[in-house]
Amino acid sequence: MTELSVREVYQTWDWDKDGTISKDDLVQALEDVAVEAVDAVFDQMDAQALGYVGYDEFANWLFCHAPLQEKLLQECACSDGHGLNAFRPDVDGWCCEECSVDLDVGSLALQCQECGGMSFCIECTLQQSEVEAVERIAMAAVSAIAESQDTVETSCPSDSIGTENAASPDDDHSTSEPDEMDLVTEELDSEAHKEGPVKLFIVGLAGDLCSIDADYGWTVLQLKSAIESEINIPGLGCSLTYDLVALQDDTVLGSAKLPNDAEVMLLRRSEQQVEWLQKIHKTKSQCEKSLNNALPSLLRSAPAEMCDDRLIVLEAVSLNAMDLEYASRDLQADKGIVFAAAKKNPNALRFASPLLLADYNVGLELVKSNGMLLWALAEKLRADPEVVLAAVNDNGKALVYAADEVLEHPAVLDLAFERGFCLRKIYPRRLNDHIDVVRAAARRDRWSIKYASERIRSDRKMLMWLLLDDPWHLRWVPWELLADQALLAIAFEKDAAFTLLDAPEKLRAHPDVVYRVVQQNGAELRHAAQKLRSNRSIVSAAVKNCGMALQYASFPLRNDRAIVELAARQDSRAMRFAGANLKDAPARSCH
Repeated sequence: MTELSVREVYQTWDWDKDGTISKDDLVQALEDVAVEAVDAVFDQMDAQALGYVGYDEFANWLFCHAPLQEKLLQECACSDGHGLNAFRPDVDGWCCEECSVDLDVGSLALQCQECGGMSFCIECTLQQSEVEAVERIAMAAVSAIAESQDTVETSCPSDSIGTENAASPDDDHSTSEPDEMDLVTEELDSEAHKEGPVKLFIVGLAGDLCSIDADYGWTVLQLKSAIESEINIPGLGCSLTYDLVALQDDTVLGSAKLPNDAEVMLLRRSEQQVEWLQKIHKTKSQCEKSLNNALPSLLRSAPAEMCDDRLIVLEAVSLNAMDLEYASRDLQADKGIVFAAAKKNPNALRFASPLLLADYNVGLELVKSNGMLLWALAEKLRADPEVVLAAVNDNGKALVYAADEVLEHPAVLDLAFERGFCLRKIYPRRLNDHIDVVRAAARRDRWSIKYASERIRSDRKMLMWLLLDDPWHLRWVPWELLADQALLAIAFEKDAAFTLLDAPEKLRAHPDVVYRVVQQNGAELRHAAQKLRSNRSIVSAAVKNCGMALQYASFPLRNDRAIVELAARQDSRAMRFAGANLKDAPARSCH
């Protein structure tokens, strides 16, 4: 587990880069947020009233607010890239798969159904997410606080303001422009909860049946009642579908994403169909009354003719997608049935017909709707560059499921990284061990090399490429290769291209590396390991480049006449760092 994502957001909000977040920093970082809201955010972060916020306080604030945000579920994924669901343990014994800490009963956690129910705490989920995702979640928390401030200000106006200046219900609460997160939230809300009148056209297999002037506030059951009034077809005797998904009786039209003038398909049902539909609806009602969201199988005990009935199966998989397992083979190869199940639960695709999942057009349509569905397609499609490009265009993380041969395509890799893929230790070894993937990752984030396999990080050609691109990568070179003069020559090809300041100990203690560094910048001797400050050849190279580097040499070498004279020739001021016995010696300036 890494804290880099959360810490990088913290460092971004630390505007003056002094290691803490002040209120001024927060005002700069949240420049589009009203000052009153920024004050409220800072007060919540600064729980100890210290006047500044350290990393721990920032992380605690973020972890506290993340569970309240729908963005958490939208932005985060498990280690395999699957979507997560909210989860509250009802018994002891659950623990986080990442940190192994026990999850408290009733506490909010996240769970991946596609990985066998693995659970994660909020902290680990955020810490292993991408920086951009963590920042969007943090901004969602800020937006929530800002909205609560607006609500308080609207409901509790200051007594000092006259009624003639009080905001009317039609006035805006704020004159500032809405930020990107507000716009996204409003757009999602408008799609999820449409209101007002809507005209719907009801069509059957033979053509148009009627039109209904409905309202987005109606349920599907109310729509069926209106249809019955128009064409005398009982609600239970028909099934309504839109966009391949059966509309459930209790679904509110405003949440079904029905556009105005939408065509809703009405399918008539037989007596046996009605009998099984009654069973399906009864099962659903019983689960709702018991507050159990996990629907049992609706088709497991159904007769073969019902499992081969398209209407019944479509209704069943729209409630419980995993019932695709019990559908007939013909219906498991039915595109409409399979797509309806996949929309409800992508994991249901493992019961779809292999022939259907090997069809190019079907595969392309699936990954365009959800790139992560690439996992379910046949091997030949996961090796098809066009299919993989469509998948990573929707979600860069879909690269995890691409076949090895596609990983050599630069266009696929470039698009995957552009759409959010990044190298992580949680990904399959074949990605961390693939030279093209690692090279593409290094071009965008040099720290990603730490997730590469040991084989890649020990590969001489790979190391040469990395050093040509950025000498900073010298830190990844194994100790035994640091004596390779060809590698070092590449790293130090550019003057002063490498510094020991933030280099790992192995580099600061390696004589060949330090010698080349001080040749370019003698002052770097200050960052060399203590034992190398006693190395005569290294100190000579350092003071030859920068006489003042004498101050970092060991005591014996500061009393070495040859070393001191070499330093004084470069800079006469170096004599102040010479040993007491040599300070009176005449300094020789370098001309």
